[in-house]
Amino acid sequence: MRTLFYSDRDGVNDEQDNCPGNSVAELAKGVYKQGPQTGCPFDNDQDRVADYQDSCPYNQPDQIANGVNSNGCPRDTDRDGVADYRDSCPRNQPREIVQGVSKRGCPVDKDQDGVHATPQKKFLKVLIHKAVP
Repeated sequence: MRTLFYSDRDGVNDEQDNCPGNSVAELAKGVYKQGPQTGCPFDNDQDRVADYQDSCPYNQPDQIANGVNSNGCPRDTDRDGVADYRDSCPRNQPREIVQGVSKRGCPVDKDQDGVHATPQKKFLKVLIHKAVP
């Protein structure tokens, strides 16, 4: 009779377990019972962040196409609150973001003059206004 070992108590025989040293935390959301990831923690959305660490475990493919952060949520490169997968302006500068961004992630043009608001623009407007009699 052959004895089966389940050293990490995940229910997968150590001989077939591709992740034999799972911690209790890694087992909390379950493990794959078959296939190439047998014994490894679930990753439902296949974003390479295991579900036990994933704050966004049900991302859609278009949401992870531009990458995810360490918490498994869609990346927001410029940190403007709009994820890169739907951000039309993913490389805003902090001085642009502080003035506000649209739902598309682009700087807001509050005075609708075709130029988005920045501290430098406001400074130039003051100079021009004072220079013109």
